[in-house]
Amino acid sequence: MVGGGGGGGGVSAEPAPIPAAAPPPAPEPAPITTDVDVAAATVTDLAADAEDGEAPSSDEVLLRTIAAALPEIDTEDALLNYGNAGLFLQTLRLFAEKMPAMLTEIEDPASLDIKNYEIKAHGLKGVIRGICDTADGALAANLESYAKQHNIEAIHEHNGPFVKRMRFFCDTLGAALNEGKPAGPPPEKSRAKKPDVLLLNDLREAAAQFRVQEMEKLLAEIDEYTYDEDGALVAWLKEKIENLEYTAIVERLADYSPLER
Repeated sequence: MVGGGGGGGGVSAEPAPIPAAAPPPAPEPAPITTDVDVAAATVTDLAADAEDGEAPSSDEVLLRTIAAALPEIDTEDALLNYGNAGLFLQTLRLFAEKMPAMLTEIEDPASLDIKNYEIKAHGLKGVIRGICDTADGALAANLESYAKQHNIEAIHEHNGPFVKRMRFFCDTLGAALNEGKPAGPPPEKSRAKKPDVLLLNDLREAAAQFRVQEMEKLLAEIDEYTYDEDGALVAWLKEKIENLEYTAIVERLADYSPLER
């Protein structure tokens, strides 16, 4: 277990703690913005577009609101990686939905053995970096590093503030996303015979290399359609990505070949 305080706080059935190198300095948390700040920043951006004769989409307007509320998210980098605001917003919605449960899993480090804690910290790092939040991804990387070093004291010192910070992040993100929800039911998806095997093959390769951001982007593209055949596969892929079960994805998608297209 990741032990608590006292002279015997260590890891059961593990070697003695390894002397830890000085951890990298944690990034300064981004300042907390107010609703007035967010509104002002969004209005300023929209006014600039109006002068240029551009008409931003509703997804772009929402993404700017989120960027103003959570400057930790590099939206410019996100748009480069995801291609458009809509795909990235789908990833942010998934993040806001699933991250609280992931944080609960590490909330009490003493309930986990050191290797399990390391695995969970690694997963958090990948998911946070997947939404282009480098600063908080670095904080998760620090936790993973402490676990590798068996630095129990550092885990207990930094785990609580990290969980608290990310819960506030999720609350802020969730509130912004809810404000941007369109009224009424979501638009009906286009139909297709079955999922594109080329996209499935790309997803398999991304899963094999733990490229979380690419996996989420590919899944969003696959999920743009309702399928006549193999529609259950999409829900299954969502579940496995959410639960970080990437090996299962690699094994399942090995049955799909681009030659079947």
